[in-house]
Parts: sequence; C-alpha cells; structure tokens
Amino acid sequence: MRTRTARWLSWATACLVISAFGCGRRKPVQKPVEPPPPPVTGKSSGVRSVMDDAQGRRLWEVTAASSEQSQEKGTVVFHDARVTVYDKGKPSYRFIAPKAVALTQGKRFAISLTGGVSAKELAGLSAFTVDRMTWASDTRAFVGQGNARYTQGPLDMPGQRLSGAVPVRVINVTGDVHFTWKDDSSR
Repeated sequence: MRTRTARWLSWATACLVISAFGCGRRKPVQKPVEPPPPPVTGKSSGVRSVMDDAQGRRLWEVTAASSEQSQEKGTVVFHDARVTVYDKGKPSYRFIAPKAVALTQGKRFAISLTGGVSAKELAGLSAFTVDRMTWASDTRAFVGQGNARYTQGPLDMPGQRLSGAVPVRVINVTGDVHFTWKDDSSR
C-alpha cells in the first residue's frame, strides 16, 4: 500500500513540477500577419463594352481608346470615351469625354464623364456641352454641371446645369440661363 501511495505522490509531484516549468499549457503560436493581396487591376486598349436588356435590345455601349479596371472597387476608368445610350434598342444619345468612370453593380450601371463632355441626340435634333456629367442606367437620366450649353436648331441656351432623360427627350437648363435664337431667314 505504501508503494502505491508513494508512486501516486511521486507522479503527482512530477506533474506539478512539469507544469510549473512550462510544459503544461502553452500560448498559441501567432502566425505572421500577411498583407492583403493588391487589388486586381487590368489595362486594356481598344475597349468596347455593351449591355442588353432581357429582350436582347441594346441599353448602352461604351467604346474607348483605353481602360483600367479595378475589381476591388467595381469600377472601370475609360480614356477618350464614347458612351452611346439606346432607347428601345435604337441609338438615342452619344456622350463623348476625355475621361469616364463607370461603376457597375449588378444590372445597374452609372458613368461619370469629366474633362469637357459633348453630347448629341443621334436623331440630329439637339446637342449639348457641359464640364462634367453623370448618367445612370436605372433611371436613364443624366445630370451635367459647369458651363452647360444646349442647342437645338436655331436655339442656343447656355447655363450652369443641365438635366434630362433619354426616353423623355426633355432637357432642362438652369443657373444663369440666357438664350439666343439665330434667325436663318436671311439666307
């Protein structure tokens, strides 16, 4: 009996000694923190991007000399961009700008054009220029700011802001608006 008790006590003592010197519970080893991978980007030249509706009719088309894509932000930067907006599958407006930044979220597409934007209705009825402009595919509306100038036939209307929508074909010019009517009857 003494032997059993002595063995048990020596075993218990050994366990206490081992745990006191760090062989018991260990701290977890911390792995070095790795930095996140850089955002996936790509550059392209001679770019053409399109989107069609469920019936296969074209909604919009972007062509550009070059582009830079960022997967992290879901954006594409187009250089020397031409954005054609369609109405019922037919080209309606074309916006031209030195730089365009497009954001795509699912089927929603918004594009901001900067550096001096020129636009024209492809039926030949009207045209406008503005410093910067945004167009959204879900509302099909555009808003431009800075040195807006709308022309339609003999009508010339400068202002500060311009807004409109593709299917409605009504354009509003606001902010210090003046208009000039060029009389072509002298020809």
